[in-house]
Amino acid sequence: MDLVGALSSALVAEARPGLCTEAVVLRPLAGGPVPAKELWLRARASRRAMVSMLRAAVKQGLVVEAGGVASLATALAPDVPSMCAPLVELVSRFELAHPDFPITYGTADQSFRGGPGVDWRPVPRTERADGLPQSALLSQALVAFGIDYEARGLGPIMWAASMVRGDHAGQMSGMERHGFMRAGGELTGPGSGCATPTRPRATRSSARGAIGSGRR
Repeated sequence: MDLVGALSSALVAEARPGLCTEAVVLRPLAGGPVPAKELWLRARASRRAMVSMLRAAVKQGLVVEAGGVASLATALAPDVPSMCAPLVELVSRFELAHPDFPITYGTADQSFRGGPGVDWRPVPRTERADGLPQSALLSQALVAFGIDYEARGLGPIMWAASMVRGDHAGQMSGMERHGFMRAGGELTGPGSGCATPTRPRATRSSARGAIGSGRR
């Protein structure tokens, strides 16, 4: 979690208002119009997340959607390529391409891949990460590690971050609702010294077996 925390802090330092929409919705349209139904794949995000994000971008006048095709309706400043060679190399070695901003599966599901093959699909990496801005590289690394974490059956990495921060204290957290933690922060998962909880559903892996940060 130390590495993920460092990457997360670095991303927060790079973030600015509107970066999420710009990175996930607008940048994929910079090369020209895209069928609205395919935009989620271009952005490497979940389909359900893209539906709400695209709707919001249209309402803000940033995107025009007509005849099922989405087009960019605003000018974008040129990306500033990252100068961090180790981070560029790390992301370039991933087998999968991930979103340029950490977008979870949906508002009710804080995992990154949710139901593979349904509203999320793995997108194979076809080129190196050279030229990507620092925020995009940090995002792709964070999502890669988050998917690895989920693959271990520990739930969304967002839950772990919530537990570390202590935001579960005032209300039942996702970890408590799904049986991974008791009220007060006591873990009930594997290795905690407590009984392993009965999970509401098995962790689903990609139909193509492409999960894990070392896999890209």
